[in-house]
Amino acid sequence: IAFAETGTVDADVTVEIRERGIYEVPVFRSDIAMDAVFSATALADALPSDAAPAWADARLYLGVQDTRGLADQLDVTVNGARLEMEPAAYEHDSSERYAAVPPSHLTLAAGRVEGLDNAGEPLTVAARFTLTGADRLSVLPFAKDTSVAMRSNWDSPSFTGGILPSDHTASDETLAGFEANWRVPYLARGAPGAGNRYILNQVSGYGARDMAVRFVQPTNPYQSVERALKYAAMFIGFVFLAYFLFEITSKARAHPAQYILVGLAQSIFYLLLLAFAERMGFDAAFAIAAGMTVSLISLYSVSVFRSLRTGLNAFAILSGIYALIYVLMRAEDHALLAGALASFTAIAVTMYMTRNVDWYGDKAPA
Repeated sequence: IAFAETGTVDADVTVEIRERGIYEVPVFRSDIAMDAVFSATALADALPSDAAPAWADARLYLGVQDTRGLADQLDVTVNGARLEMEPAAYEHDSSERYAAVPPSHLTLAAGRVEGLDNAGEPLTVAARFTLTGADRLSVLPFAKDTSVAMRSNWDSPSFTGGILPSDHTASDETLAGFEANWRVPYLARGAPGAGNRYILNQVSGYGARDMAVRFVQPTNPYQSVERALKYAAMFIGFVFLAYFLFEITSKARAHPAQYILVGLAQSIFYLLLLAFAERMGFDAAFAIAAGMTVSLISLYSVSVFRSLRTGLNAFAILSGIYALIYVLMRAEDHALLAGALASFTAIAVTMYMTRNVDWYGDKAPA
C-alpha cells in the first residue's frame, strides 16, 4: 500500500431536520471534492528487493464507512483520465503479505490504474462525490499531509474525533452556519506512507485520527430534562424546607405522609416535563409542568395548614423555586454559582425565621 503524498478535502455540507413521529434527526448531504498527489515510485520503493510487482493488479482505493450513503456515482480521475470504480472484494489469505487491502470499518471501492510500471511523473488524483448520512461526518488522514476544509449551514457543530480543527467560525454568532479547517501532517498521522496492507488499520481506527464534526441539536429536550434532573435533590429539598417553615410558623402540623405526597408531586414534575417536551419543546413544557406542580402543592398546602394565606405563600415560594430551576437551565456558565448562592440563601432564611423557635419547649413564658 502507498498513501498519497499530499491530500485535500473540500466539503460543502447541507444539514436539515428530518422528523419521524415526535423525534427529530439532523441529516446531511455533503458535496465532497478530494484531491491527492501520489508518488509514482512509492509502491515500487515499498517492495522488497526480490519482489516482482504485479502492476496489472494495482488499484486505487477510496473508502467510506457505508457506501449506502453515496448519493451518486464516484467521479474519479487520474492525471485527467476518468477511472472506473467498482466495489472492492477481499478474501483474506494470511500467507500472502502483499495482497488486496484488508477490510476495516471502511467499505472500499477500487479502480485499476494503468501505466504504473513506467510512470515517471507524480499521479494527480481527483474524486468528486455526494455523501449523505446522519449526525456525524468525518474524514480520515488519507495522505502523508492531509488538509480538510468544511462549510455548513448548521449553527451548532460539535468537533469530535482524534484531531480538532486548527480554526473555525462556529463560535461567531454573527455568521450563519460554520466553516472549519483541519490539517494532519505526516508525523501526527501516526502511520508510514507506504508498507504492507495492515498499515491501513493504523489510519482507519475509528475515532483515533479522524477529523469529525457532529451536528448537535442545541434545543434537544432530552438534554434539557437531564440537566434539570441534576438539580432534583436540591429543589425537592427546598420545597421540604418551605413546608417545614410553614409547619413551625403555624399552629397546624403536617404528617410525614403529607411530606411524602409533596415529594411525589415534585418527582412527577420531571415526568410531566419530559412528556410535554417531546411534544412542544422545553420552554413551553417547563411552563406547563411547573404550573401544574406549583398549583397542586399550593392547593394542598391550604388543606394541610388550614390557611389560605399559607397556600398563597406556598404558591409564591414554589413559583420562585421553579423560576430558579429554569434560570439554572439557561445560565450554563454560571449555573454552579447561582445554585450555590441559592442554597446559601435558603439556609440563611430558614435560620432567620426559626431564630426564636423554642425547639425543646422549656423556655419560660415572658
